[in-house]
Amino acid sequence: MKAPIYSLRLANASDRDWTFFIYQAAVTKDERIASLVWIASPSLVPAGSHALLMWHAEPSFIWSTHSQHPSPMPFTASGQCVVDLGADHGVLFNLDNNAPSFESCTRAVAPGPWTIAVEDNVPDHTYLIGTCMDGAGTLVSTAMTSRQYDFTPAYCIAAANHVGAASVVDHSRHHPTLRVHFPADVYALSFYLDEHHHWHPGAKSGISPPCIDRYRPAQ
Repeated sequence: MKAPIYSLRLANASDRDWTFFIYQAAVTKDERIASLVWIASPSLVPAGSHALLMWHAEPSFIWSTHSQHPSPMPFTASGQCVVDLGADHGVLFNLDNNAPSFESCTRAVAPGPWTIAVEDNVPDHTYLIGTCMDGAGTLVSTAMTSRQYDFTPAYCIAAANHVGAASVVDHSRHHPTLRVHFPADVYALSFYLDEHHHWHPGAKSGISPPCIDRYRPAQ
């Protein structure tokens, strides 16, 4: 079955131009897990306009090589597998025969569908693991041997001066941010940023046609 399309209409009712973006945050706070700018408007959204950001709800686990000593031509590799949201367990990140891969496992090893457990044969600081949605990275962590990582996500909207897709969200900087939730069978939500730089649910009257429409994640 085709994954549903979700959308967020983000209106700028403030007195300045903004870059609007969406990122995911781990529901269970974990300093090891970084949020990536997932979808960002490709240009500033002027005051009085809005951006419509869209995606397919197709989550996957991802891994990639992670070197602390990059060379002029570093070797990189990566892989992914679909997140089974109907399962009661996640996956095991394994390095059997020096070949990294995700494997099915039991709930005792990786409880919950969004969990990655790292096998004891994976050396520290060698791989990155995380999640992507609709082909774009969302959450990432350095894999450490014999550890568990819960990547259960929450959606967050934010505004900034300039931000690029796939960059790490800097939580030390003050961005107007709001965590949003899609109720069951709801696929489109609207929010607006007011003149005090606070987010509010719903549409704002007087907002012109979109500056950026139907923007999808960078692949």
